[in-house]
Amino acid sequence: MQDKLARMDDVATYFNVTPETIRNWIRTRDLPATKFGRQWRFDWDAIKAWQDNPSATSRKKSTYKDYVSAASALDGNRDFRAEINRGGIRLINGDCLVSMEGIADGTVDLLLTDPPYNLGLFMQERATNLKRMRDNYFGAAGWDNLCADDWAESMNEFFGEAARVVRKGGALIVFMAVIKLETLIGLAQKHGFYYKTTGAWHKLNPMPRNMNLHFINSTESWVYFVNDAKTGTFNNDGKALHDFYETSVTPKSEKEYGKHPTQKPVELMDYFVRTLTNPGNIVLDPFMGSGSSGVSAKGMGRKFIGIELDEDYFDIAVQRMGVNK
Repeated sequence: MQDKLARMDDVATYFNVTPETIRNWIRTRDLPATKFGRQWRFDWDAIKAWQDNPSATSRKKSTYKDYVSAASALDGNRDFRAEINRGGIRLINGDCLVSMEGIADGTVDLLLTDPPYNLGLFMQERATNLKRMRDNYFGAAGWDNLCADDWAESMNEFFGEAARVVRKGGALIVFMAVIKLETLIGLAQKHGFYYKTTGAWHKLNPMPRNMNLHFINSTESWVYFVNDAKTGTFNNDGKALHDFYETSVTPKSEKEYGKHPTQKPVELMDYFVRTLTNPGNIVLDPFMGSGSSGVSAKGMGRKFIGIELDEDYFDIAVQRMGVNK
Protein backbone atom coordinates (compact mmCIF):
# COMPACT_ATOMS: atom_id res chain seq x y z
CA MET A 1 0.00 0.00 0.00
CA GLN A 2 1.37 3.42 -0.96
CA ASP A 3 1.84 6.12 1.67
CA LYS A 4 -0.52 9.03 1.10
CA LEU A 5 2.31 11.54 0.66
CA ALA A 6 4.97 10.76 -1.93
CA ARG A 7 8.41 12.22 -2.54
CA MET A 8 9.87 13.44 -5.82
CA ASP A 9 11.73 10.19 -6.54
CA ASP A 10 8.60 8.12 -5.84
CA VAL A 11 6.55 10.04 -8.39
CA ALA A 12 9.36 9.98 -10.97
CA THR A 13 9.56 6.20 -10.61
CA TYR A 14 5.78 5.88 -10.88
CA PHE A 15 5.75 7.72 -14.22
CA ASN A 16 9.09 6.25 -15.34
CA VAL A 17 10.60 9.70 -15.91
CA THR A 18 13.37 11.75 -14.29
CA PRO A 19 12.86 14.11 -11.32
CA GLU A 20 13.69 16.97 -13.70
CA THR A 21 10.67 15.98 -15.81
CA ILE A 22 8.45 15.96 -12.72
CA ARG A 23 9.63 19.48 -11.82
CA ASN A 24 8.87 20.59 -15.36
CA TRP A 25 5.36 19.07 -15.15
CA ILE A 26 4.75 21.00 -11.93
CA ARG A 27 5.63 24.24 -13.70
CA THR A 28 4.06 23.65 -17.10
CA ARG A 29 1.36 20.99 -16.76
CA ASP A 30 -0.09 21.72 -13.30
CA LEU A 31 0.99 18.43 -11.80
CA PRO A 32 -0.52 18.69 -8.28
CA ALA A 33 2.24 19.19 -5.73
CA THR A 34 2.78 21.05 -2.49
CA LYS A 35 6.07 22.47 -1.30
CA PHE A 36 6.80 21.93 2.38
CA GLY A 37 9.81 24.08 3.14
CA ARG A 38 12.46 22.87 0.70
CA GLN A 39 10.84 19.68 -0.57
CA TRP A 40 8.01 18.84 -2.96
CA ARG A 41 5.41 16.38 -1.68
CA PHE A 42 2.66 14.69 -3.70
CA ASP A 43 -0.74 13.32 -2.73
CA TRP A 44 -1.24 9.99 -4.49
CA ASP A 45 -4.99 10.50 -4.93
CA ALA A 46 -4.36 13.87 -6.59
CA ILE A 47 -1.60 12.42 -8.76
CA LYS A 48 -3.88 9.66 -10.04
CA ALA A 49 -6.72 12.11 -10.63
CA TRP A 50 -4.33 14.30 -12.63
CA GLN A 51 -3.19 11.27 -14.60
CA ASP A 52 -6.80 10.53 -15.55
CA ASN A 53 -7.64 14.16 -16.37
CA PRO A 54 -4.60 16.51 -16.41
CA SER A 55 -6.66 19.62 -17.10
CA ALA A 56 -8.94 19.20 -14.07
CA THR A 57 -6.39 19.68 -11.29
CA SER A 58 -3.96 22.41 -10.33
CA ARG A 59 -1.06 22.90 -8.01
CA LYS A 60 -1.71 24.52 -4.65
CA LYS A 61 0.60 26.66 -2.56
CA SER A 62 1.55 25.12 0.78
CA THR A 63 0.32 26.71 3.98
CA TYR A 64 1.79 26.46 7.45
CA LYS A 65 -1.07 24.17 8.47
CA ASP A 66 -0.33 21.91 5.49
CA TYR A 67 3.34 21.80 6.42
CA VAL A 68 2.79 20.80 10.03
CA SER A 69 0.27 18.14 9.02
CA ALA A 70 2.54 16.64 6.37
CA ALA A 71 5.66 16.86 8.51
CA SER A 72 3.92 15.01 11.31
CA ALA A 73 2.75 12.29 8.92
CA LEU A 74 6.22 11.89 7.46
CA ASP A 75 8.17 12.03 10.68
CA GLY A 76 6.23 10.16 13.33
CA ASN A 77 4.10 13.05 14.59
CA ARG A 78 7.10 14.93 15.94
CA ASP A 79 6.42 18.52 16.96
CA PHE A 80 7.86 20.57 14.11
CA ARG A 81 7.03 23.93 15.63
CA ALA A 82 8.35 23.92 19.16
CA GLU A 83 9.39 27.46 20.04
CA ILE A 84 11.14 29.11 22.98
CA ASN A 85 11.20 32.90 23.33
CA ARG A 86 12.98 34.13 26.42
CA GLY A 87 15.31 36.99 27.31
CA GLY A 88 15.99 38.11 23.75
CA ILE A 89 16.60 34.52 22.58
CA ARG A 90 14.05 32.99 20.22
CA LEU A 91 14.61 29.36 19.21
CA ILE A 92 12.38 27.53 16.73
CA ASN A 93 12.36 23.79 16.04
CA GLY A 94 11.16 23.75 12.44
CA ASP A 95 12.00 24.08 8.76
CA CYS A 96 13.92 27.28 8.10
CA LEU A 97 11.86 28.49 5.12
CA VAL A 98 8.55 27.93 6.88
CA SER A 99 9.78 29.41 10.16
CA MET A 100 11.35 32.47 8.53
CA GLU A 101 7.88 33.47 7.33
CA GLY A 102 7.19 34.47 10.94
CA ILE A 103 10.06 36.99 11.05
CA ALA A 104 9.14 40.60 10.25
CA ASP A 105 10.59 42.35 7.21
CA GLY A 106 13.88 44.18 7.65
CA THR A 107 14.39 43.32 11.32
CA VAL A 108 17.59 41.24 11.21
CA ASP A 109 20.99 42.95 11.45
CA LEU A 110 23.16 39.90 10.75
CA LEU A 111 22.23 36.57 9.21
CA LEU A 112 25.06 34.23 10.17
CA THR A 113 24.63 30.64 9.08
CA ASP A 114 26.22 27.37 8.02
CA PRO A 115 23.75 25.61 5.69
CA PRO A 116 24.21 22.08 4.35
CA TYR A 117 26.98 22.00 1.75
CA ASN A 118 25.10 19.23 -0.09
CA LEU A 119 28.16 17.06 -0.60
CA GLY A 120 26.51 13.76 0.34
CA LEU A 121 25.92 12.46 -3.20
CA PHE A 122 29.28 13.81 -4.34
CA MET A 123 31.10 11.94 -1.57
CA GLN A 124 29.13 8.73 -2.13
CA GLU A 125 30.69 8.51 -5.59
CA ARG A 126 34.21 8.67 -4.17
CA ALA A 127 35.79 5.50 -2.75
CA THR A 128 37.68 7.21 0.06
CA ASN A 129 37.82 7.14 3.84
CA LEU A 130 36.07 10.51 3.76
CA LYS A 131 33.18 8.82 1.97
CA ARG A 132 32.58 6.63 5.01
CA MET A 133 32.68 9.66 7.27
CA ARG A 134 30.17 11.43 5.04
CA ASP A 135 27.89 8.40 4.98
CA ASN A 136 27.92 8.24 8.76
CA TYR A 137 27.31 11.89 9.47
CA PHE A 138 25.64 13.40 6.42
CA GLY A 139 24.05 10.90 4.05
CA ALA A 140 22.34 9.09 6.90
CA ALA A 141 20.85 12.37 8.11
CA GLY A 142 19.23 13.00 4.74
CA TRP A 143 19.94 16.73 4.65
CA ASP A 144 23.20 16.70 2.73
CA ASN A 145 22.33 14.58 -0.28
CA LEU A 146 19.81 16.48 -2.41
CA CYS A 147 20.19 16.43 -6.16
CA ALA A 148 21.91 19.58 -7.46
CA ASP A 149 18.72 21.16 -8.81
CA ASP A 150 16.79 20.64 -5.57
CA TRP A 151 19.66 22.11 -3.54
CA ALA A 152 19.92 25.16 -5.80
CA GLU A 153 16.16 25.65 -5.69
CA SER A 154 16.07 25.45 -1.90
CA MET A 155 18.99 27.89 -1.57
CA ASN A 156 17.31 30.26 -4.00
CA GLU A 157 14.22 30.29 -1.78
CA PHE A 158 16.42 30.75 1.27
CA PHE A 159 18.08 33.85 -0.20
CA GLY A 160 14.66 35.22 -1.12
CA GLU A 161 13.53 35.00 2.50
CA ALA A 162 16.91 36.26 3.72
CA ALA A 163 16.61 39.38 1.55
CA ARG A 164 13.20 40.05 3.08
CA VAL A 165 14.13 39.71 6.76
CA VAL A 166 17.61 41.30 6.72
CA ARG A 167 17.46 45.10 6.92
CA LYS A 168 18.96 47.30 4.23
CA GLY A 169 22.67 47.48 4.99
CA GLY A 170 22.47 44.37 7.16
CA ALA A 171 25.08 41.66 6.78
CA LEU A 172 24.96 38.07 5.57
CA ILE A 173 27.69 35.53 6.31
CA VAL A 174 27.27 32.08 4.78
CA PHE A 175 29.69 29.17 5.17
CA MET A 176 29.95 26.96 2.09
CA ALA A 177 32.13 24.41 0.30
CA VAL A 178 34.51 25.90 -2.27
CA ILE A 179 32.96 23.96 -5.15
CA LYS A 180 29.56 25.59 -4.44
CA LEU A 181 30.71 29.20 -4.09
CA GLU A 182 29.98 30.36 -7.63
CA THR A 183 26.40 29.06 -7.45
CA LEU A 184 25.91 30.49 -3.97
CA ILE A 185 27.14 33.97 -4.89
CA GLY A 186 25.00 34.07 -8.02
CA LEU A 187 21.86 33.14 -6.09
CA ALA A 188 22.51 35.75 -3.39
CA GLN A 189 23.13 38.51 -5.94
CA LYS A 190 19.90 37.60 -7.71
CA HIS A 191 18.04 38.66 -4.56
CA GLY A 192 19.85 41.96 -4.08
CA PHE A 193 22.74 41.00 -1.82
CA TYR A 194 25.93 42.92 -2.58
CA TYR A 195 28.96 40.61 -2.66
CA LYS A 196 31.82 41.87 -0.48
CA THR A 197 34.38 39.08 -0.17
CA THR A 198 35.06 35.38 0.20
CA GLY A 199 37.07 34.36 3.24
CA ALA A 200 38.43 31.26 4.90
CA TRP A 201 38.38 29.74 8.34
CA HIS A 202 41.69 27.97 8.95
CA LYS A 203 41.59 25.14 11.49
CA LEU A 204 44.86 25.08 13.39
CA ASN A 205 44.47 21.47 14.51
CA PRO A 206 42.49 19.60 11.84
CA MET A 207 42.30 15.84 11.82
CA PRO A 208 45.40 14.71 9.84
CA ARG A 209 43.36 12.34 7.70
CA ASN A 210 45.39 10.77 4.84
CA MET A 211 48.22 13.20 5.53
CA ASN A 212 50.67 11.07 3.54
CA LEU A 213 48.43 11.04 0.47
CA HIS A 214 47.31 14.63 -0.03
CA PHE A 215 46.98 18.08 1.55
CA ILE A 216 45.11 18.10 4.86
CA ASN A 217 41.64 19.60 4.65
CA SER A 218 42.11 22.49 7.07
CA THR A 219 39.93 25.31 5.72
CA GLU A 220 36.28 26.13 5.16
CA SER A 221 35.02 29.05 3.09
CA TRP A 222 32.62 31.80 4.07
CA VAL A 223 31.07 34.57 1.98
CA TYR A 224 30.22 38.09 3.15
CA PHE A 225 27.34 40.08 1.64
CA VAL A 226 25.50 43.29 2.49
CA ASN A 227 21.78 43.51 1.76
CA ASP A 228 20.67 46.11 -0.80
CA ALA A 229 23.65 48.37 -0.06
CA LYS A 230 27.39 48.48 -0.62
CA THR A 231 28.38 48.89 3.00
CA GLY A 232 27.03 48.38 6.50
CA THR A 233 28.14 48.01 10.12
CA PHE A 234 31.84 47.16 10.29
CA ASN A 235 33.44 47.45 13.72
CA ASN A 236 37.15 47.17 12.98
CA ASP A 237 38.33 49.73 15.59
CA GLY A 238 40.70 51.17 13.00
CA LYS A 239 42.46 47.84 12.49
CA ALA A 240 42.88 45.82 9.30
CA LEU A 241 40.66 42.75 9.58
CA HIS A 242 41.62 39.91 7.27
CA ASP A 243 39.32 37.60 5.32
CA PHE A 244 41.25 34.71 6.86
CA TYR A 245 40.57 33.69 10.45
CA GLU A 246 42.34 31.01 12.46
CA THR A 247 41.09 29.02 15.43
CA SER A 248 41.30 25.50 16.71
CA VAL A 249 38.49 23.13 15.81
CA THR A 250 35.53 23.18 18.18
CA PRO A 251 36.84 22.29 21.67
CA LYS A 252 35.33 19.52 23.78
CA SER A 253 34.14 22.10 26.30
CA GLU A 254 31.64 23.35 23.68
CA LYS A 255 30.26 19.84 23.14
CA GLU A 256 29.16 19.29 26.72
CA TYR A 257 25.54 18.64 25.77
CA GLY A 258 26.20 16.70 22.56
CA LYS A 259 27.99 16.84 19.23
CA HIS A 260 27.10 18.19 15.82
CA PRO A 261 29.18 16.96 12.83
CA THR A 262 29.79 20.47 11.44
CA GLN A 263 29.83 22.46 14.69
CA LYS A 264 31.77 25.71 14.49
CA PRO A 265 33.67 27.14 17.49
CA VAL A 266 32.13 30.08 19.34
CA GLU A 267 35.36 32.05 18.86
CA LEU A 268 34.80 31.98 15.09
CA MET A 269 31.21 33.16 15.48
CA ASP A 270 32.42 35.93 17.80
CA TYR A 271 34.59 37.30 14.98
CA PHE A 272 31.54 37.99 12.81
CA VAL A 273 29.11 39.02 15.56
CA ARG A 274 31.58 41.51 17.03
CA THR A 275 32.52 42.99 13.64
CA LEU A 276 29.15 43.16 11.90
CA THR A 277 26.69 44.02 14.71
CA ASN A 278 26.28 46.28 17.72
CA PRO A 279 24.90 45.46 21.18
CA GLY A 280 21.14 44.96 21.06
CA ASN A 281 21.14 44.02 17.36
CA ILE A 282 19.40 40.89 16.10
CA VAL A 283 21.40 37.91 14.80
CA LEU A 284 19.57 35.19 12.85
CA ASP A 285 20.78 31.67 12.11
CA PRO A 286 18.23 29.68 10.06
CA PHE A 287 20.46 26.55 10.07
CA MET A 288 21.33 26.79 13.75
CA GLY A 289 22.60 23.26 14.37
CA SER A 290 23.80 23.03 17.96
CA GLY A 291 23.74 26.80 18.42
CA SER A 292 27.29 28.21 18.36
CA SER A 293 26.05 31.39 16.67
CA GLY A 294 23.45 31.84 19.41
CA VAL A 295 25.95 31.28 22.21
CA SER A 296 28.10 33.98 20.63
CA ALA A 297 25.21 36.42 20.15
CA LYS A 298 23.98 35.97 23.71
CA GLY A 299 27.48 36.35 25.14
CA MET A 300 27.98 39.62 23.26
CA GLY A 301 24.69 41.18 24.28
CA ARG A 302 22.86 40.68 20.99
CA LYS A 303 19.39 39.28 20.45
CA PHE A 304 19.19 35.97 18.62
CA ILE A 305 16.76 34.01 16.47
CA GLY A 306 17.76 30.42 15.75
CA ILE A 307 15.96 27.84 13.61
CA GLU A 308 16.82 24.14 13.56
CA LEU A 309 14.88 21.27 12.00
CA ASP A 310 16.53 18.38 13.85
CA GLU A 311 15.02 17.91 17.29
CA ASP A 312 18.18 16.51 18.90
CA TYR A 313 20.39 19.38 17.71
CA PHE A 314 17.68 21.85 18.72
CA ASP A 315 17.73 20.44 22.25
CA ILE A 316 21.52 20.81 22.40
CA ALA A 317 21.23 24.47 21.35
CA VAL A 318 18.56 25.09 23.98
CA GLN A 319 20.82 23.73 26.70
CA ARG A 320 23.90 25.59 25.48
CA MET A 321 22.05 28.91 25.57
CA GLY A 322 20.49 28.15 28.95
CA VAL A 323 16.96 29.04 27.88
CA ASN A 324 15.51 25.83 29.29
CA LYS A 325 16.30 26.79 32.87
